[in-house]
Amino acid sequence: MGGLGKTTLAQLAYNDPRVQDHFEIKVWVCVSDPFDKCKVAKEILESIEGQSPNLTTLQSLLDRIRANIANEKFFLVLDDVWTEDYTMWDQFKVAFQCVALSSYIIVTTRKSRVAEMMGSVSVINLSELSKLDCWLIFSKIAFLDKDPEQCEQLEDIGRQIAKRCKGLPTKQSNK
Repeated sequence: MGGLGKTTLAQLAYNDPRVQDHFEIKVWVCVSDPFDKCKVAKEILESIEGQSPNLTTLQSLLDRIRANIANEKFFLVLDDVWTEDYTMWDQFKVAFQCVALSSYIIVTTRKSRVAEMMGSVSVINLSELSKLDCWLIFSKIAFLDKDPEQCEQLEDIGRQIAKRCKGLPTKQSNK
């Protein structure tokens, strides 16, 4: 389900100072749908080299990626992956085999089948927040540094707003 915080959780890991210090190469790519192998490869390479590659074929892009990440500690986030066709990732898997041990790839997805297809070592399944947790988070943010008397007056409205979030920390409702 969208809005559970998958991308936010991956961002917290990606931006953690320990991750920044540990890995020589860090890349974030939003994959989305439809899956375009060349676009993803170009974005990975552009992130590594800091400039847009002038290569056009998937194999030339992957060869250049491989040359850049060989024996390096590599951290890659593939955000919002939808494709369940494992053959679409075969060439990437081959290109990534040359990295140093202790390299990591994080994949965010709404589909458990994608996690299985990617061969994930560990999976974190996020679920909706309980009504109480949703309210606690909302009230901490909404009533931070506010007068306690004012908070009491606004609590009923705040609880209604938290209820409309339906347990999704980033839910945006138009209702």
